[in-house]
Amino acid sequence: MKFLMRFFSLTVLLCGLGAAKAGSQTIAMGHISAEVVESVSASSFASTDFVIGNQVLSSAENGIFSADNIQMGTIRINSGQDVACNFNFKPALLFDGNGNEIKLQPYSEVNGNTGNQRVDGAQTLVLKGTAQLGSYPVNGLYKGSYTLVFAYN
Repeated sequence: MKFLMRFFSLTVLLCGLGAAKAGSQTIAMGHISAEVVESVSASSFASTDFVIGNQVLSSAENGIFSADNIQMGTIRINSGQDVACNFNFKPALLFDGNGNEIKLQPYSEVNGNTGNQRVDGAQTLVLKGTAQLGSYPVNGLYKGSYTLVFAYN
């Protein structure tokens, strides 16, 4: 009988230890990093129409007429002093309804300097263009578009 009592007591003790609750605490750690980026904005005041009059046309040796210094508007870039903006123009082909074309090569002027492809900080780009017309310029309405690509550093 003593053996049975000891066995029963041992069994209760073992069952009691198995039902005991254990607890622990966990800690989660994380790291956050951020990059400070300065804001940039560009406002376009581009001219959607311009007139190429006879007074601005010049003729080359091959009979192709061209017009320089066509005023095409402005673009205002607002940014911090540490932000540089590079830009690139893609030329335009303007067509009228009769198949005549004008090749338009846009360029910019920044602070009186032409051909500059980079501006730093807040600047105004003056958009200008050179047009090449056929050997016999035709009056009329021409349509087309040019592309200006901005890249910020």
